Amino acid sequence: MKPMEFWIVSGTGISKTHMLNAFDNALKECGLINQNLVYVSSIPPPKMIDVLIINGATWVPMEYTKDRIEPVSIKFENDKSYLRIPEQEIMYVIKSVSEGTSGEFISSGIGVAWYWIDVEHNVLGAVAMEEYGHLPESEMRELIADRLIEMLKARGVEPVLENNEPKMKIVTRSMTVPEDHFGVCAVFVVFNPYTMRY
Repeated sequence: MKPMEFWIVSGTGISKTHMLNAFDNALKECGLINQNLVYVSSIPPPKMIDVLIINGATWVPMEYTKDRIEPVSIKFENDKSYLRIPEQEIMYVIKSVSEGTSGEFISSGIGVAWYWIDVEHNVLGAVAMEEYGHLPESEMRELIADRLIEMLKARGVEPVLENNEPKMKIVTRSMTVPEDHFGVCAVFVVFNPYTMRY
């Protein structure tokens, strides 16, 4: 099984009841509240796409939904057609999740960097790096960028350049957990289930 596209989402959640409820609320903001998540390591596919997230559901542009025949909802926005990812779908994700309680500052982040597998034939690869804990977002982004560069060096590959720097996409979230609450920050790289190759 090989993923072909991904997107990055982030969310925060709080609850007075339990940490799992805070996580559930973060999943809603990420558009993953009614899906089953399978956690994988740090090698995403090279193609990143944009999706819509509405009321806890993820909507994928129909151009990225080939080979799927289940009846799912269709939405039209900005002259594009979207399909809603159905409930119970198994979703493969790279995760970064931080948890905290009353008054704690927590943060999570994931970065993706691209490199050339074959420059002549325009074939790309990608790597991802996660971080979570209590760092300010600016420090977390810097740390993730440094680690991504080391990952590229470890592979002996040529990075894709953007403005003369290695091309990266880094997403972070942070929060100070309210008093008498549990809190969660979450960032996910989500593999598009509609374009998995088996």
